Amino acid sequence: MAHAIKRRFIYTLFLFLIVPISAVLAQDPAGESEKPPIPIININNGAPIPLVIARPIAESKAMDADGSWYPAFVFEYLFFRLDAVNQFQVVYPDTLCTQFSDYCAFGQSAPSRQSYFSQARKFNASFVLFPEFKTEKKSKTVEFTITLQSIENDDKRIVVKASCDKEKSDEGLDSCISQLIASAGMSLESHTAKFLRTKIVGSGKCERLVGSSVVTMNKSSIQNHAKIADDLKKCSDQENQSYLSYYLGALEFAKAGRFENAALLMKDLIFRLGPVYPNLYPLAARFFRLAEQNENAMQMIKVCEGLNLKTNPIIIEKALVLEALGDWANAETAYQEVLTIDQGNFNALLFLMRKYNKDEKADEALKLSQVFEAKYPDNGMGYLEKGKSFIILKQTKNAQSALSRASGLLSGNA
Repeated sequence: MAHAIKRRFIYTLFLFLIVPISAVLAQDPAGESEKPPIPIININNGAPIPLVIARPIAESKAMDADGSWYPAFVFEYLFFRLDAVNQFQVVYPDTLCTQFSDYCAFGQSAPSRQSYFSQARKFNASFVLFPEFKTEKKSKTVEFTITLQSIENDDKRIVVKASCDKEKSDEGLDSCISQLIASAGMSLESHTAKFLRTKIVGSGKCERLVGSSVVTMNKSSIQNHAKIADDLKKCSDQENQSYLSYYLGALEFAKAGRFENAALLMKDLIFRLGPVYPNLYPLAARFFRLAEQNENAMQMIKVCEGLNLKTNPIIIEKALVLEALGDWANAETAYQEVLTIDQGNFNALLFLMRKYNKDEKADEALKLSQVFEAKYPDNGMGYLEKGKSFIILKQTKNAQSALSRASGLLSGNA
């Protein structure tokens, strides 16, 4: 009973103090009346699907003089939508770009199918989503084809199609997403289903800016993330429902090191959308933490938990925020929970080693140091904590060996 009252109080606080009156009412997506392809294909036995989204391929450049802004827009749209679906584990574009430079080069030839499969394996992804579109110069319509393809089995795939007016590309993409989810036999949480029915690009005025911004940030050797963020925010302010612009603007503010701007924009996005997108909460909390506003970060975490939107990223972020607040006891509990979902988590292992050494539980710290050393063999902080543990146990030679290794790796640390 007490928990129910607490949840009701948090949700009431969310509605009346934070959510703007202009909160979005759910709208039916295009193509919802269309029947999904038959039969339904069980592509991963109900488990979350690790997924790489490929760069969209155009059969025509009629969308634009250079044909680059539109594929970039389609890509960001698909990512923003699908990252909200818990049944998918989408590899983040920035993560892929670090090892797969062609992936971000919009305007250039797209990577080969096999290149995608090769990179997907490195990130433990089992499927690649291949979007394609075509349009004729004099036609007012665009046709989308989206293929969800297993990287190990050519016969394990789902293909969906949708046509729409060029100026309503979001409707065609939403139709494809709806068909894809139905074809995979996925049962969505109510908040996810509501998000997928919510319009996220307004009247479409920001579509070209979104696509052009993505092309610019990946083409220019000198990236002005702050300017891109300001432009996206300005367009978002003029287009009440351009939530995709809000999202990308927050990410660009973060890349520019303007974490407070990033956090406030992400928070604004969350409360404009309503409680429908769990993965946005840890991002807002992280940006507040990086802006050294830990109380605000914890507020975002508590709202997320109060709305029963708890995810693995929010668990990890909660531990980091508690550590930053100096709440060692609760941080220990949070980091222990982190290790249940990520046994090799860097921050969890390092914090718990420090905590156990601080409490003179050297044996427990040493057990974790073995895991840390196997996972991060060239990180001196692990050897430093290992050396502390041996000092507590009065094992001088072992302590000297570990601390010598630490000093070699941490030569700039007095």
